[in-house]
Amino acid sequence: MNKDSWEVMQLCNLCDSINGLWKGKKEPFIKVGVIRNTNFTKDCKLDSINIEYLEVEEKQYSSRQLFFGDLILEKSGGGPKQPVGRIVPFEILEGDFSFSNFTSVLRIKDQRIIFYKFLYMFLLHFYRTGKTEKLQSNTTGIRNLDLKAYKSVSVPLPPLPIQKKIVKELDTLSDIITKKKEQLAELDKLAQATFYDMFGDPVKNERNWSTKILNEIAPAIASKDNITPINNKYWLLNLDMIESDTGYITNYKYVSLSEIGNSTYKFDTTNLLYSKLRPYLNKVVNPTMSGYATTELVPLKPDIKYLNKVFLSSLLRSKSFVNYIKDKVTGAKMPRTDMNTFKNFSLIVPPLSLQNQFAKKIEAIEQQKALINQSITDTQLLFDYTMDKYFN
Repeated sequence: MNKDSWEVMQLCNLCDSINGLWKGKKEPFIKVGVIRNTNFTKDCKLDSINIEYLEVEEKQYSSRQLFFGDLILEKSGGGPKQPVGRIVPFEILEGDFSFSNFTSVLRIKDQRIIFYKFLYMFLLHFYRTGKTEKLQSNTTGIRNLDLKAYKSVSVPLPPLPIQKKIVKELDTLSDIITKKKEQLAELDKLAQATFYDMFGDPVKNERNWSTKILNEIAPAIASKDNITPINNKYWLLNLDMIESDTGYITNYKYVSLSEIGNSTYKFDTTNLLYSKLRPYLNKVVNPTMSGYATTELVPLKPDIKYLNKVFLSSLLRSKSFVNYIKDKVTGAKMPRTDMNTFKNFSLIVPPLSLQNQFAKKIEAIEQQKALINQSITDTQLLFDYTMDKYFN
């Protein structure tokens, strides 16, 4: 494909922009689905399951009705670690029409010039490569997108058949990633099911396993050993680097000793790390190497005479335990696990031989997950390369 021959147009000449809803009081009202930026996933897709349906002014609805192929743009919100400017395509075919009150809509003027999904892919690449972030301000603690500057962005315009061919190529890669993530979710369900099959509900303890107080056999004890650096850098683990429900580390950060700070502690491979902040997020880490962690992570040290770490981590991640502990919190805005309740939890202690059998089954599942995660990484790299090839 000869990109040099592609036409280029500014976004404002391709799309009209429509502001989102505001809270109105004028009758008559109509009930519609209202899309907020909370319905945007991290990978810029629309969470259509959790759309809230509200009564809004019919006058607003008439000019803000969403149509298939509209692009919904997050123009304000975000935060220190979440740039504003995510973009999602509206692809709902049902009869209920939806809106956005915290977002804007880019409505394509002529679908014969540009295919909506091609424009979405281009703007997605624009966002992921940090270019959207350069067009936003953060003067009041809330990020706002400079819509005028955004609409002046130059968009490549290959012939329509080429646009659809590019979209098909990217969609194929995206579908592979989605299916692989679904496989990971199924394996996580299998791990949970295996736990319940072997041990039952760890809170109700219907199987009458012997119990011990958690703090007696898994006290909170940080490592006292020296941490081995990697290229003179130390692993620093923060909560935002931990995937909920799985404990998977999404990002490894290595820093110099002077960058670690006081609000940390050492941990090693004998520890199990439990997040006391927002326990409903279910972040439990079984570390495979030593490092430093934020003090929001509690360094449990399971007694190997009673506990297998894999068993304990699975128990703490179980839906039953999460449902139990999520309400045992202190603080309203930043709820933290009540550590007295946590430490005095009556922990089931099945025979260690049975725990070890369970750990072997989980190890086999984790090996499958590792292969799938590597496949996702490789496919994502190919997806990113393909995006760069067409849109850079």
